Formats: sequence, structure tokens, C-alpha cells
Amino acid sequence: MSRIKPFVDINYIGNVESDLRKIQSRTKANTTLWDAVTAEHAVVAALQRLQGKKDSTNERDLYNPIALLCNAISLAYATHMGLLRGNVIVFSSPHNTVTRGDFLGSQAKSDIISFPGSKAELLAAIRVLQAKPQSPYTFAQPWQLLSSAGEVKPRLRDGGLGQVKSYTVRLKQYLPDHSEVHAFHAGRKLLLYSLNPCGMWQSEAGDLDNLAAWIVHVALIYRSFLGRDKSLQPSLSQGEFIRWDYSFDGSKHVLAPFYVGAVPGRMTWAAFEVGVQSDEESEEDDAASASLYAHAYFQRPPLGLVKVAWQDVKRPHSEADLLQKAHAEGWIPGLVRHRSAFSGVQVAAHDSTPANPTLQRKQHTLQLESIGQPISMCTDYLHLLEVIYDGIETHLHLFERGILHRDISWANVLCNPRHLSAGNDKESIERPCILRILGNPQGEPRVLLTDLDHAALWNDLLKSDHPRRNEKTGTPSWISHELASPTAVPRSYPPVLTRTHAIFKRFKDNETHPYFSAAFSSHRDEDVSFLANFERVLELEVARHDFKSPHYLETVHTYPATAHLPRHDCESFYWILLYHLARAFAQAPNAKSVSIPPPPPISKDTAQDQLEAIATAMLDHRIGVENGRVPYLLGFDLQAQVLDVPLQHCAPLLQAMAAYLCIPWHLYEKGPNDTNGRGFVELNHVHHAFRRLILLEIIEIKKEQPTVPNVRFSTAGPRRLRPEVFKDREKKTPSQSARGSGMSGGKRSRTHEDGAPEDLENLKRLKTNEARALGTGKPRFPSLSEEESVVDEDAVSVAESEEDSAEDDSVDEDAEDESGTYEPPRRYKKKKDVDPFVAAGLTAAEAAEDSVCSWIKAFERDELWFTTGVPYSGDVPEDSDSESVLE
Repeated sequence: MSRIKPFVDINYIGNVESDLRKIQSRTKANTTLWDAVTAEHAVVAALQRLQGKKDSTNERDLYNPIALLCNAISLAYATHMGLLRGNVIVFSSPHNTVTRGDFLGSQAKSDIISFPGSKAELLAAIRVLQAKPQSPYTFAQPWQLLSSAGEVKPRLRDGGLGQVKSYTVRLKQYLPDHSEVHAFHAGRKLLLYSLNPCGMWQSEAGDLDNLAAWIVHVALIYRSFLGRDKSLQPSLSQGEFIRWDYSFDGSKHVLAPFYVGAVPGRMTWAAFEVGVQSDEESEEDDAASASLYAHAYFQRPPLGLVKVAWQDVKRPHSEADLLQKAHAEGWIPGLVRHRSAFSGVQVAAHDSTPANPTLQRKQHTLQLESIGQPISMCTDYLHLLEVIYDGIETHLHLFERGILHRDISWANVLCNPRHLSAGNDKESIERPCILRILGNPQGEPRVLLTDLDHAALWNDLLKSDHPRRNEKTGTPSWISHELASPTAVPRSYPPVLTRTHAIFKRFKDNETHPYFSAAFSSHRDEDVSFLANFERVLELEVARHDFKSPHYLETVHTYPATAHLPRHDCESFYWILLYHLARAFAQAPNAKSVSIPPPPPISKDTAQDQLEAIATAMLDHRIGVENGRVPYLLGFDLQAQVLDVPLQHCAPLLQAMAAYLCIPWHLYEKGPNDTNGRGFVELNHVHHAFRRLILLEIIEIKKEQPTVPNVRFSTAGPRRLRPEVFKDREKKTPSQSARGSGMSGGKRSRTHEDGAPEDLENLKRLKTNEARALGTGKPRFPSLSEEESVVDEDAVSVAESEEDSAEDDSVDEDAEDESGTYEPPRRYKKKKDVDPFVAAGLTAAEAAEDSVCSWIKAFERDELWFTTGVPYSGDVPEDSDSESVLE
């Protein structure tokens, strides 16, 4: 979060103030909105309270006056904008409460939050704050209902910002319906922050009692809330998982989010579809329908997936456009399928002007009918090879349709695919996927290739004047070394010749093998040309290494000016395979259940050092700095050193793939790099080579007396790293995976807030009584302490009794309500000895193996592959190997 560099806008406050001075109050004649708000008696009084506390170094002294001032401004703003009949913005300071709905596991506790509520709730908050000037108003809400966040840290040293940027980023990640979010830092000075998918910007530092800044902050929150995407709505009626409802095509789709991307950026937000709400369901049916969706969440598979992403407007084609083109003649096997697509609002970087436009992004929503699981869910070596094979085949098929993917990564190559189309008569195109090659005529691809956000039409990239021609895209850990390095890297070593000649011989020797015949039967001419070209390249490489030859070149380097080519995407498959095999924990052949990887050795261990070396090289890799990964590719033969003992037999395949990539192919390829017209190798040559190498490996596995064992993998987690050596990283994909199934905030997916275990016997009893279990309807977000419950009851009664008072006379009853339909947050009393996160008779541990919950848990476990690998509490499978012990 700290790497985000906000743009400092010296006109941040002035621009908004200027806009508000152009708006007339709806309740006070001949008065601008700005003047009307600043003149409100409640605003002036609240400002005076803040002025009396602004020099305090105790942050608790500031919670009350800041919340009171913001609430007073909110009431005044809503009054003069005619918004009191709809939702208004309420501020509180739950500084001791971890924010709920925390499926990313941030464990954040914002000092000041705001959320949409009713006029009665706003008045209640003001009454409480006025009545107890020494006490904060600590009503809490989940992330999904927040409108802003704020940090109060008067004791921070000059220049310190605490966690305000982290709060702002988390807020945007949890609010897919908001195009921008706002926050503040109240220290010795006041700073305002705004964030959208294009970037973050901030105000200049000002005095803490600067009324103009606080008015601007509240006004921006209203602007963000009123401009939200109303097709997406958070739901509090669901007590068992974090729920969003998405309305389109006349239906409301119930979603469970599990995946959120980096902010700023494309900020991909993904959610599994749990169910579809019928138009006949009324508000009275909320409890019953919530119970049905709870049952579906724990017992039924996902019905689809909804993806919201913000794409650069300079890109000529959206992901939906490219998917439409790819599948135009029939479904490409192995490629994600879409059902519908929608475009939303457009936002710009804050320093963008018509005269000087900068980055702009547009919201795109895709409803996908294909789902898959992370590649870490591959159960054995053969399964992994099948996924990689079909991934390369699908990538080739997509390229033949004129589309280059350009972002092959761990997150975009999924296993266990499932297509959920219903009533669609489009047929899949016949293509020899790996299962059919191995003899299953009904077999379908083992891979799901996803995410065309960075994809491009190949013909566009061939145009010399195309703005994206020389663009190099990819995810840092998996991008090709040639694309990642800004300088030339030596890439030719004599041992490569020996190894590549051996590869060619194996290809020739197995031409007639049934697997090869099945794989390349429809591309025979292409197959012959591939082998002929490979042989010619090897002859030229021999001559290049012969100092007596006129073609002698002692050292050849990579070509940094290269265009993004198909072989660069294929190299990404190599990095995925290498990392998976390095981190994979091999189960014992006779293990009856999933084995938990043991703790790493405490003492000096060479194998552990090698594992942590490659994990560091891969996960710390940055585009523009290509050094740590190169030894694992360019001829150094380090692959065997990073593999666990039972997987040492995998090293030859990795070494063969690396050797093939070590050839300086830019000297021989056709395509945009071939400026002198001498290229003769087709651009799909790496697809051909890698598929052959994988088939050769599978042949060895399938023999009656296998020379390569099919080692089983643990799906509970990877080989573990030493925390003192390797600090947890965020996944180097554009996204982070979920840290829970929505049963609780953070890591404690199966414990109470106080650490007490769940009452499993009671839950099992409820589960046997379906009617009672499905009718429980416990609220998802109770958050009041006992003290707050007493205070709020009095406050609400006072506020409600005043709703018909003279204050309402100032409201323009005929004014149009611009806030839209939005369910106001409700208060819940906190009952003793009741876990607010216990589902209605069902727990994540009791979820069906093929359920929305279990699919989300798969992504949660996948996150372990990008950390030290220590399982979270409650993540141990119920049927795990009893001999494996967790620390």
C-alpha cells in the first residue's frame, strides 16, 4: 500500500468548493449550497467543539468532535440537497472493532467510518455525540456498507500517515459498486484522499479545523454514493456468507465474492453465482430466501461467475469483444465462455484534462458461464501435465483465431473446468485435447484459460503504427525473461546444443507413437514443417558455435526490442510448471487422505535453502529487473535442486523445456521481429515443442513399468518456507484470493471472536432439522457493545420522535430523491454466547465437496502458495492424514 504515490492536487478543496457554490439550496432561497451548509448552527457548533480539541495528542479526544462535525455537515448537506427522504451518510468511530465482511483478511480497524443510513439514524448519531462529548459513537458496519474511512493519529511524527492509504485501498476493493472512494488522515494536519481505478490523489495538508476541507470530504462521499453502480447491492439479509446482489436482464443474481485485484489498476472483482432471485420474492421473504441461498452456498456448486474489471479505454477491444470473436464459430475448448457483458461508467486519473488526457478506465462487467479451480488443486503429476498441455493447446487455438493472450499466469490457467451453459445450441469445436489423445473419446480439456483483459488482435499488433505494437504485458512472476529485461541477456550456451539435439531425436523417434498421431493428425503438414525447421535451426546453431564457420557468433543475447510473441506466452507456462513442481508437496503413495505439509527444518538445510531461493526469485521478480529467475532458465540446470526428493524425476522435462527456450529464436522466426525477411520458423513452434515434450513425459508415466512415477500432490498446501527467511508476499497476479469463505473476518474461519471453538454439536443438531436450520436467519453484522445498545435505543427513540417535528418542514418533499433504492443498515443487539458468524446450521467444514463454499476455499488454500505456506486455522481438511501435525 505504501508504494502508491498519491497525486497532490493543490486545488483538491477549491475545485469542489467551486462546484458547490454553483448549486442552489433546495430549502433556502437565494442561497448557494456551500453558504447554506457553512451557516448551519449545528455545523458551527460542531466546529467549535473540534477547535477546542484540535491540539490534543490523544486521538480519543478527537473521535467525538470529528464524527459530530461530519454528521452535522452530512445533515446540512442532505437537507439542502433534498436527500432526507432517501439515504443519508452517517459517521461513527468504531475504533476498537475489526471491520466485518473482511474476506481479504486485512483485520483493519478504521478510526472513523461512514455508511448510508436513514435520517433517524443520522439524528440518533448526532444526539449521542452531543449528549456525551467525551465519548465516541462506536456503531460499526461491514466493509460492504461503508462509504468512507478515516484515521485519527495526532501523535504521528511529521509526514507519517499511519494506515490511511491501506484503509482507502481496502475500501475500494470491498466496494465494487463505487467508482471512487474517499478517506482522510487527521494528524497534526488534515489530509483528504480519493482513490479510483486510475490512481490516488490527495489534498494539501491543512489545519484540522479547516471547515472547507470537512465539507468537501462529506460532499465527495455523497457524490460517490449517489453515483454508485445501483445494479450491484450488498445484502445484509444473508447471515452465512458475504453477499452481493447483481441485477440485470430482469433478474437478481446472488453472488459470493472471492477475488479482488490490485488498486489502482484493473481491480478485477470476481464472485461466484449462488442463485437467482425471482421477481416474486418480496421483502417479507428475505429470511426464507436467505436460508435457501445459505443452503445453496454450502451444498450446491456455483451457477456461474461475475467479473467486474476496469479496462484502459485506450484498448481498442474489451474482453467481451475478444471472447465474442474467439467463440464466433463455436466454443473453443478450454477457453472461458461468457454469457453476457455490460459496460459501465468511465473514470480518469485526477490529473487528466481534456487538453492533457492521462489514464482513463471504463468499467466492464462479464457474466461467465465457465468456472475453474486454481492449478494448486491438481492432484498428481499427470493431472498437472494434462492441464499445462491443454493450456498450451488452447493458447494456440486462440492464436489461430487471431488473438494473442499476452498474460499467461498462475491465476489465468485453471484446472477442473466446468462449463455451465444451458439452452445454448453453440457447439464446441473439435480439437484433440489431452484426454482424447490418451484414449478417452468423450474427454474434455483439463484446463480453463481465462482473462483476456490484456489480449490483443494479432493483426493489429502487426501494424507498424499500432499504439500497442511494442507493448509488453504480463504478470511479473510469470512474464517471459526477454520481455521483462530492459537490457540484453546472454542466452546461448554450448550444453544447449547437446540437449536440443537429443530433444530432436526423441521427437523423430516417436513420430509414429499413437499419442503423437492423435495429437497432430489434423496438422500433419504443420508437423512436418516444424521438425524440418527445428533440424535446420540446429544446423545453424552448430555453425554459429564453430569459430571456423562464417556464421560464428560467440555470444548471442536476447532481443529487448522484441514485440510480444506467442513464444513469450509459452515461456510463462514453463515458469508456472517450474514453480508448481518446486512448491508441490509429494504425498506418500499409500496415504489414505490429504497430507499436510510438515513445518520447514529449523537447522541448516541445503534443500530448504534452494526452495526458498526460487520462491524469492519468482515472487520478488519485477519487470525491468531480470536477474533472479535467469539461472533457472538459461542453461544453468538448477531445476533439479529446487525439487523435492520424490519429484526429482521431473527435472529432465524442465531442463528440456528450458534448453529449447535457450535457442536465440529471434534469429530464425518469422513475424514482426524479422525485419530482413530471413525468418523461416513459424511463430507457433514453441507450442509444438512443448506439447511434444509433455507427451513424451506422459508416455513414460503410462508405461506398464513407468520410468517416471505419477507422484500424488497434497492439495492442502505447498512445501512450507521458514518465516524468518521468507516473508509473506501478496500473490503476483493482478489479484488476491479470498482468505475465507465468508464465515468470519480474517483468518479465523472456524473460531469465535474470543477464540472459543464453535458449538459443533449444536450446529449438527440444527442441521438435522432443516426447517429450523433454514429459518434461523441470524444477522451477519451485529457490532454494538452492550453499552452502545443502551445508548442507541434512547437515541433512536429520540430521533424517531422528532421525525415529525419542525425540522422536517425544511425538506422539499417534492424533490426527487437521487439516492436510489438502498436498504438502510439495521442495528442489532449483541447477544451473549452467540457467535454472529455461525451459519444457519451449516459450517464450512460441513460444506459439500462440490459447493460454492468449497470452491472459494480452494482459492483460499491457493493463497498459501504465495506465502510461507502455513495453513490458517480451520483450513486443515477433515480427512487429512492423521500423522501430519501442524505447529
